[in-house]
Amino acid sequence: MPEKKRQWGYCYEPDKFGIAGFTPVGSELVAPPRVRQCPIQMEGVVQDFRPFGKNVSANVFEVQIVKLHVDERLLMGDGPRPRIDPMLWRPLIMSFCRFFGLGGEVHPSRLAESGFMKFVTQGMTSHAADSSSTHEQK
Repeated sequence: MPEKKRQWGYCYEPDKFGIAGFTPVGSELVAPPRVRQCPIQMEGVVQDFRPFGKNVSANVFEVQIVKLHVDERLLMGDGPRPRIDPMLWRPLIMSFCRFFGLGGEVHPSRLAESGFMKFVTQGMTSHAADSSSTHEQK
């Protein structure tokens, strides 16, 4: 693991399922296992990846979903194309290192407290102040 990630609080965990209390279940079309407790699961294949960003070392991944698994209790509608009932599905959404459900933030993120996020937010604050003062001078 790169030293920078260690400084941000990352650590290697060989038993990711066990530490999280989840159960691995075999996938049908890809090698990595799925999480049994997740009501919606996607199997995907990485088609492409490339670096992006100016002041960060980050990558974007293009993933093709090859198999979708949905708990039948979440489905509505008859026929060949049932759809997911949005009132029954309760997704957990990560937005900029904070976890949200349909009704607001549900859990604080340790990543949001990391040195990386402090750097990002301080950089953003200082950048906003710089652009604001530049705008006032014009």
